[in-house]
Amino acid sequence: MDRKSLNLKGQRFKRLIVIAKAGKNKWNRSLWWCLCSCGEYTIVSRGGLKKGDTRSCGCLKREFAGKHIKTHGQSNTKVYWVWANMKARCFYGKHIEFENYGGRGIIVCDRWLDFGNFISDMGPRPKGKYTIERIDNNGNYEPKNCIWLLQSINNQNKRIYKNNTTGCKGVYWDKFRKKYVATINRIYLGIFENLQDAIDIRKAAEIKYQREI
Repeated sequence: MDRKSLNLKGQRFKRLIVIAKAGKNKWNRSLWWCLCSCGEYTIVSRGGLKKGDTRSCGCLKREFAGKHIKTHGQSNTKVYWVWANMKARCFYGKHIEFENYGGRGIIVCDRWLDFGNFISDMGPRPKGKYTIERIDNNGNYEPKNCIWLLQSINNQNKRIYKNNTTGCKGVYWDKFRKKYVATINRIYLGIFENLQDAIDIRKAAEIKYQREI
């Protein structure tokens, strides 16, 4: 089988247009991120597309049944939106934030391509303005690298002032002491000779203090 036949990007299968690769499932079979003609996105196995088993995002079934079918009962919840948007940032090239996620090589782990697994690992989204946050900003969306974080803290973590030369929010170079200082929400975390030590302390504090709020 040649490479061209393995690459489904751009091909149409009934109502689905293949957008990008979406990893592999637990059987090591390739998955593809698809755009349905109804405007919804879905992830389908290569076999499902080639054999015609999957012809839409599910809208065909709903049309025939005459009602909306929910497999997990959370299709209209905020946590489902968080999950769907997380995948779109990583796999859909036209997403407004793709450049900062999928464009940098960040992906959603195979296990989390299934919404049930995502909920099982992350638990329900806490009440309030919580969002999913990666502990390692260069790491993937996977159980060991993600937490629920208050949006206000998440925004603070992303906001890096122009005079910050370290590239990490809350960590700056003290030119008088010639060392790195780490802070969070006006809380002094310490002074360090090594930049990475200061960043590690700041990251740990983000997790600690968001849990105490």
